[in-house]
Order: sequence, then C-alpha cells, then structure tokens
Amino acid sequence: MTSPATIVVHGGAGRWTEHRERGRDACLRAARAGQSVLRDGGTAVDAAIAAVVVLEDDPACNAGTGAVLRSDGSVEHDASVMDGLTRTSGALGSLRGYKNPILIAEQVRSDGRFHLLVGDGAASFAKDHEAVRAESSGPTPAPAVDRGETVG
Repeated sequence: MTSPATIVVHGGAGRWTEHRERGRDACLRAARAGQSVLRDGGTAVDAAIAAVVVLEDDPACNAGTGAVLRSDGSVEHDASVMDGLTRTSGALGSLRGYKNPILIAEQVRSDGRFHLLVGDGAASFAKDHEAVRAESSGPTPAPAVDRGETVG
C-alpha cells in the first residue's frame, strides 16, 4: 500500500514584495511537477528533483536563474540531493555558469565517487558530464537584482 505524499517547496530566501504572485505560481508549478512524477511511479528523489528544476528555471525564485547576486555581481550555486532509501548523496557548491545545479548534484550522487564537489571541482565534473551551460554568465534576470540583496 502506498501512503499519501506531501510535497513542500519554497522559492528561496529573501524579500517577496514585488514578485510574490510569480513566486507563488512557481511554487505551485514545482509542487505539481513533483506530484506528477510520483503519480507516474517515480521515486521521491525524482519528484524532488523535478520540483527543484521548476524553481531553478523561474527567475522569480531565489534558485538557478533567479539566484541572488553575490556582492561582486556574479552568481554561484549550491545544490544537494540525498536519498534516504539508498543512503547516497551528491552535492556541489560555488558552481558558476551552469543551468540546473540540482541535475548536476544528482549526477554527483549517481556517479558515486564523490559526495561534495566545490568550485573548480564542481565545474570540472559538470563539464565532464556535459551539463548544460547557463545561457549567460552575466547578471541574472531582474527579479533577483530587484530584491536588493547580495550574498558572499
């Protein structure tokens, strides 16, 4: 018997004054993406990744394309995936220039040789695994910039 699943997502830390509706819509789409994976027989890990991809692809969220800029104007991403069933994990930190860091973290987990790759090591792994490069290495879309926040 399968127990009912609950999917909880959030669009990232920060102020949600100007883009509240867009952020809420992204969160609903992310939760629905995860629900769809579960409904089709996917795993909880697959569902979580599907939900995060939606958040990373929406500039209204503080993830992926909407990540808050660092104080130097650049963007670095962190992502991690953990599977409680198999007790495997994969993570990356300070990754620049790649789309959907959650997919790369999943590749790290699936590869099995590493648990955490940071900076140049994460970028090298992403390149070796033909991860999709971000469209622009320049500033992220306006919602991230409009938050008036920086990190690092």
